[in-house]
Amino acid sequence: MESDRHFSRAIIHYLRSYPDFEFYVFSSLEKCISNFHVKPDIIILSDDLEGLDRSEILLLLKNRLPQAEVIMTSAGKKIDQIRDYMKQGAFDFIIKNGNSLSYIEMAITSIIRNRDIPQYS
Repeated sequence: MESDRHFSRAIIHYLRSYPDFEFYVFSSLEKCISNFHVKPDIIILSDDLEGLDRSEILLLLKNRLPQAEVIMTSAGKKIDQIRDYMKQGAFDFIIKNGNSLSYIEMAITSIIRNRDIPQYS
């Protein structure tokens, strides 16, 4: 779920380099919730979405989709929030900058290796 269209397009472009990935982009929590039936392995979640408190979104995702690993992204460095997200089960936290896609790639690679997701290994 990503509210920044430029960053969202960059993530989509990057994910297209993985032909075995099936991916969806949701610009709101409501659109994401209505698609929980997809049961994703990995969720990239921006902490600047409108609506619920960000920690509530993460807890909702972890409760409803326990198999999914959540990579949080943010435009700012909020150390207390980062610590809270990690305690609540986020797999990683990435600051949006010029290296974000490389960090997202590393996080996804780590998830695939740790979980031994057969279709992506």
